[in-house]
Amino acid sequence: PALEVFTGERDRGTLVPLLSTPVAPAEVVVAKGLTVYASAILSLSSHWVSIGILALVIPAHRSGFSVSSIPLATLMPLILSAAATLTAMALSAIVLARRKEEGQGILTFLLFLTMAPVLFSSVSDMKLTLAPLFVPLMNTSLLIKESLREPLFGWHVLTAMAVNFAAAGCLAAFAIHLFSREAV
Repeated sequence: PALEVFTGERDRGTLVPLLSTPVAPAEVVVAKGLTVYASAILSLSSHWVSIGILALVIPAHRSGFSVSSIPLATLMPLILSAAATLTAMALSAIVLARRKEEGQGILTFLLFLTMAPVLFSSVSDMKLTLAPLFVPLMNTSLLIKESLREPLFGWHVLTAMAVNFAAAGCLAAFAIHLFSREAV
């Protein structure tokens, strides 16, 4: 949906009529962002469910964690903050794109740029320390990994959420700024 919300409207020619309505550009970005946010929440939640299913399939003595040790209630707000970051990042990129093909290229680049540290933190022996806690999305990956092995500290989760939401806020403000410059 991220690609469709702006570039799709540009391609169909429906963005100009939208811009001529009395709706503020910030309202348009927020409304479209909520659609993308819902999709991101579903995507990240399905990832978390797959981890739970994997934990059921692989015995705890082989994997080092069990399903009962996964604090889903603690991690769900963290997942929501990561979804907000991904949404705002996608919106910022898509507002820049003029065509779907250009948007696909930008999103692909951003996907690789953001997922490389997340994947590295997931599969490596990297431990949760103070520095990675301040890296959006990587902090979420590390906290999920840590939660499978030991209880989390509340301040770790709150700090990571604050960092993710701060990054999302900055990126959303950037998307609103870019969209406000859109010509009718």
